[in-house]
Amino acid sequence: MLCGSFLLSCQQESHSTVKPTALISDSANRTHGIAELSHPGRAHDIKPEDEAQAAMRTSPTAVVSLLAMWDSAGKSVNLADNPSYDHARSLMLCWVPDANCQTDEPGWDTFTVIRGYRMHPVIQQGDSAQVAVEYDVLAEGAGGNVISKHETTPWLVRLRRMDGHWRVVDPESQKAPSLSISAALRYVAHSARDSTAIQQLTQKE
Repeated sequence: MLCGSFLLSCQQESHSTVKPTALISDSANRTHGIAELSHPGRAHDIKPEDEAQAAMRTSPTAVVSLLAMWDSAGKSVNLADNPSYDHARSLMLCWVPDANCQTDEPGWDTFTVIRGYRMHPVIQQGDSAQVAVEYDVLAEGAGGNVISKHETTPWLVRLRRMDGHWRVVDPESQKAPSLSISAALRYVAHSARDSTAIQQLTQKE
């Protein structure tokens, strides 16, 4: 359990659609094994904005789960081709609440390639919460190179409930894109060398 300094006490929230310690792996489905872009029982043509609004009304875990799913599918690195996802994602962000919910982010020049991630139980008090996500990292991309880097990396996300909607706050909640192997091949493999390096990751699993 993680308790941030902004919380006076810890309270775990259960969320029926999330298995907190279940590894969501890309190895079983090379298309989007990490991030299915629709949920069981929902229409496949659901709009990203509607999905974001539903998550914000539901719980901190629902918001972080949706952001992690879209991130691993490459929706945070291919904004020009996915304007609807970019808009929906921005609704869930409010990095600086006191500055009119500023949502600007760095232009990331790094990324990680992941095998999967684990969602941990949310810690909540009142209208403040934090959710920890644990990534199983296979490689890191930087400076035009993809370097094998097998490690576990945490992402600690802080959220605040505003007018009944949970949103991610605090610039410390920002991180570089974490992509599934299939998303990395599609969106950030800019050369044959990149593609070969990423494809070799699947052979090491």
